Amino acid sequence: MKLLHASISVLALAPAAAAQSVPVVVTDSTTDTIWRCADLNADGDYDDAGEVVALYTDTIGSFPLSNNIGIHTAPDGTVYVSDSSEDSIFSFRDMNGDGDADDAGEHARFFDGRAGGNASNVLMPSANSLVLDALNDVWYVASANSGSTGNDAILRLVDLNNDGDANDLGEAFEYWTYPGTPTGESLPQGVEIGLDGNVYFVDAPSTGPNGKGAYRLVDLNSDGDALDAGEVTPFFIPPFAVTPFFWCLELGADGWFYTADSGNEVVWRFRDLNGDGDAQDAGESIAWWTTASPSNIWDLAAGADGAIYAADSTPVSRIWRLFDANSDGMIGAGEFTAVYDETLAGAVIGNPRGIDIARENVAGTPYCFGDGTGTACPCGNAGAADGGCANSIFASGARLQGVGVASISNDTLMLVGTRMPNSSALYFQGTASAGSGLGVVFGDGLRCAGGSVIRLGTQFNAGGVSTYPGPGDQAVSVRGLDAAGDARTYQVWYRNAASFCAPETFNLTNGVSLTWAP
Repeated sequence: MKLLHASISVLALAPAAAAQSVPVVVTDSTTDTIWRCADLNADGDYDDAGEVVALYTDTIGSFPLSNNIGIHTAPDGTVYVSDSSEDSIFSFRDMNGDGDADDAGEHARFFDGRAGGNASNVLMPSANSLVLDALNDVWYVASANSGSTGNDAILRLVDLNNDGDANDLGEAFEYWTYPGTPTGESLPQGVEIGLDGNVYFVDAPSTGPNGKGAYRLVDLNSDGDALDAGEVTPFFIPPFAVTPFFWCLELGADGWFYTADSGNEVVWRFRDLNGDGDAQDAGESIAWWTTASPSNIWDLAAGADGAIYAADSTPVSRIWRLFDANSDGMIGAGEFTAVYDETLAGAVIGNPRGIDIARENVAGTPYCFGDGTGTACPCGNAGAADGGCANSIFASGARLQGVGVASISNDTLMLVGTRMPNSSALYFQGTASAGSGLGVVFGDGLRCAGGSVIRLGTQFNAGGVSTYPGPGDQAVSVRGLDAAGDARTYQVWYRNAASFCAPETFNLTNGVSLTWAP
């Protein structure tokens, strides 16, 4: 089964106005530990007893961590971590439900970038950040040369034979490399997948002709790499006062990129608004947050509610929650909160080198997409391959996903709708698939869920996102009157009042189908 796109979190635990922090995972390069942080008592922080727990400790598990830098969670909850000293990528997943991934079979070396470590003979001498393009089940890793070994490169990794690693022949290659091996002229750090499906990375060279900032990789000739002329271009080279340094790159739930300039104490937000292939034009970038005190922000993570989480190691280890509550396009007074502080918490994160949202298990099967593979969208407004028909805000169309567990005895199912206008959204359940699973035209989109319909609830999108159930709502199985063995379909019907397509002022997401377990 193909994984869902994972560059934006599939987990939204609260509406945008709520202060509760979502669970995050943190890689700590001082204590060689992978931490999981959760706001168990909903007070907005991770500082209380039991809220920061070790997912993996290298003194217990079988793999050493030496300089664990990048971290990314797949939609199935598996945590992947890059280590620049071990020249490897490790995977971690709690299989027996004891709260950690220290046990045999719960961690593996997903990619071995040491000499002779993989059959493709691809070296990864300094693995920095990594990201999953889950639509294609492909990993990209930003790796720098060691000064004498390897290349400054963006690696492409894929587990072709589903054996749990990317170490077999043909499963790893250099998607992009800096021409030649001049030390210091390239230092790839953060890597991300854009909404356009292309790879973006931040580079922090210390010498040479290129500026420090974000670059865009496009495989123009469809030969499987971005090594040809014109396939790497500057995307955003920020202005700066003193020497900048960029460690990370993150795509927010709002479609904007974010990067932290640790040299100038600024988090930048940028986006290509006019479609010219860069974010250098007026209005396409802003110094989104200027830190109020000395900091060293290593990494950023984007919550589905619009919040950005920042891992900071100076002067003490902290995790910040940044949320633009007044929607003025930047972080001001009262909009940044230290949700973790090592001087207050029960567990000490020595150096929060990388951070990501902790994802839950994917539930159900998405179907009935508005990309032209089924029923045509009503006015040629085809969307992307993972959502509904295009709307007036998101050309890729609105997307519905199920996360958690669809079990009558342990119902943790959450329906997550994204890429919608900030308007009302009706979540509903059906007993059949409309149009034999291909959908039928309805408003500006396609009706996918049919049969006997139950309205689960109306939510209000913020930042294009909403979820069911929200705070105070009944569980899906309770509201839907479901029993073990019931096959059900789900969809979101949302308001899109712009003059966009059909005379009706509404559209729909793709559908999700599932069968309820006991």
